[in-house]
Amino acid sequence: MILNKRKLPTHLKLGYLALGLILLLLVGYWWEWRHWVALAYEQKAPHWFQSLVQTIYPRFGVEKQRFPLDFFLQKADQVMLRFALVGVGTIIFLSLRQFQSSFGKKVRHYWDGSTSRLNVSWHLRGFAGLMLLFTWDWYFYLKNLEQARVFYAPIFPYRLLQLPFPAPHWLLVFCGVFWLANLAMLAKIKVFWSSTLSVFFFILLQGYMYCFHKLDHTYATLTYVALLVPILAWYYEKSRRQGCSQAAAWPWRMMQILIALVYFQAGLEKLLIGGLEWLNPQNFRAYLYMHPTTLGAWLSQSDFWCVVLPLGALVTQLGFISIIFYPRLKWLFIPLGIAFHLSTYLLLGIGWYYSPWMLVYLFLVDWTPTQQKNNPK
Repeated sequence: MILNKRKLPTHLKLGYLALGLILLLLVGYWWEWRHWVALAYEQKAPHWFQSLVQTIYPRFGVEKQRFPLDFFLQKADQVMLRFALVGVGTIIFLSLRQFQSSFGKKVRHYWDGSTSRLNVSWHLRGFAGLMLLFTWDWYFYLKNLEQARVFYAPIFPYRLLQLPFPAPHWLLVFCGVFWLANLAMLAKIKVFWSSTLSVFFFILLQGYMYCFHKLDHTYATLTYVALLVPILAWYYEKSRRQGCSQAAAWPWRMMQILIALVYFQAGLEKLLIGGLEWLNPQNFRAYLYMHPTTLGAWLSQSDFWCVVLPLGALVTQLGFISIIFYPRLKWLFIPLGIAFHLSTYLLLGIGWYYSPWMLVYLFLVDWTPTQQKNNPK
């Protein structure tokens, strides 16, 4: 008797292959490579592994002067654990998509959907506006860094390409082209090419700042959004050439997913590293003492607030991912996110009254007029 065997689709085969590789990586890490982290700490690891650590973690040489070996072993364990979680999550997603028809239809509807060209236009102009708002002083900041050229330590890929720190006149050229590209986006002039130039110089100039032994996550979500802006602009121009009122929505959807994932991963990190100890009032009180502010000093006297505030932060970060599955929840999490960042500034002095983290919420909103949503052409 011949049995009809259902062949696995290619994406599931690749998923299972990726899971197998992750399992091999985990076994190899716990069997042998975890010991290499200790050797790297003592400058005794194989040369290729020492170079790999330095490439992935450029500040390793500096930070190990501040922290003991256990700190780095814990970080390495966290990386491996996250690899495992990503692999398992990917397999669950691919399996549900393949074997649950209703789930598969929802996924296809989500990615194959369209949005109004007007909505895309507002997002592109909003991005250009954010670029001008947050980078207008970058030339002066980078020009001042030129005085500390001796501390310039190129990160990857600047080190690979052997890029020197630019002279002041080149900085002016880079910033000038960057600003003109954003103005062109606002004026809807060659939107794809102007957005590509804008994103290129945004990442290039930001990278030069990070070549001075300081990594900053101020622009994290905005940078993830930026990587998809040229793709969104390409679909916008395609729609405009064809005279369509609709454009592909998947780059915009991906922006929302990336924003939500950043918050989710930040909350997950708190749970994986600190566990429920994160809610111990003494822990939050210690943060308030390390970053003294008037409001923080007052709240540090209350165990109640030292539990409720970190709990609220954790719920906000972990819950942010829900806006992908239930879009209406964004009207709950946008105010929560703004409150979270404002409280971070008021309690710890980190950030400002507005920041890229808050204004990037513009990309979570559909700016299509209600009438056009109800009557798409």
